[in-house]
Amino acid sequence: DEFSFLFLNAGRSKIERISERLRESLAEELDTGAGNFRITASFGFAVFPDDGESAKSLVERADAALYEAKRGE
Repeated sequence: DEFSFLFLNAGRSKIERISERLRESLAEELDTGAGNFRITASFGFAVFPDDGESAKSLVERADAALYEAKRGE
């Protein structure tokens, strides 16, 4: 699954911190009674205007960054 978030007035460093906090929260091992498992997550984001000036270009850049992050894991 893929999800999109829109942050107003948030720079790259703030978005990186939020992403890391989400990743850490999801990384906790879960015990279902039938076994343990972990959830992993990859994040890709784009910042206006550095990565694009239209919604379309920002979504495209964020999507490319997401797939780049997935390849790196």
